[in-house]
Amino acid sequence: MISKIKDMMKLTEELEKLNTVLEQNSKSIHSLDQKIISMNDTVSSHSKTIELLSINQKNQNEIFQNTVATINENTSRFKELLNEFSLMKSSLPEKLFEQLDQELKPHLARIKTESKTFDNLNHDLSVITLELGTIQKEISKFKEISASIKKEDFQLVNYKKKLDQEDRNKLSLLKQVDDLKRMIGKERRNRH
Repeated sequence: MISKIKDMMKLTEELEKLNTVLEQNSKSIHSLDQKIISMNDTVSSHSKTIELLSINQKNQNEIFQNTVATINENTSRFKELLNEFSLMKSSLPEKLFEQLDQELKPHLARIKTESKTFDNLNHDLSVITLELGTIQKEISKFKEISASIKKEDFQLVNYKKKLDQEDRNKLSLLKQVDDLKRMIGKERRNRH
């Protein structure tokens, strides 16, 4: 009879230890659930940032294409005006040349202005090219980040499955603990 009581006391101690372990596992599961939620928020934030960068790059590409078209158009006009001027200069007598010189001065001023515009557009094109390079590097970084996040999410899903299995084990153990408590209660009632 004393040995049964000792066995019951040992069983009760082991049940208390099991309850402690189960509580710790429950806390760990809750903490991991919070971490998974946080990682999902981070992934969503990075996805939005990547989308914004992609839109920004498309806009920069459109600006770049428009600038290149303007530069090409100005270059063609400049070449045409220069060719016309050269032809006129070589084929006209001196007086006619002076008369044309006076008439062409405003056009030359326009050509100089367009030349300056061309130089400015060329400089802007260089700046835009550098910015596009920087944007492409940033997009590459975000792609790497998103790729690593996807791998981590996959690992977390596997860990979540493991936690679910542990949770099922916990419920099974809790049921066994309840059964043992009922048995101990019956045993105590039978002894009295």
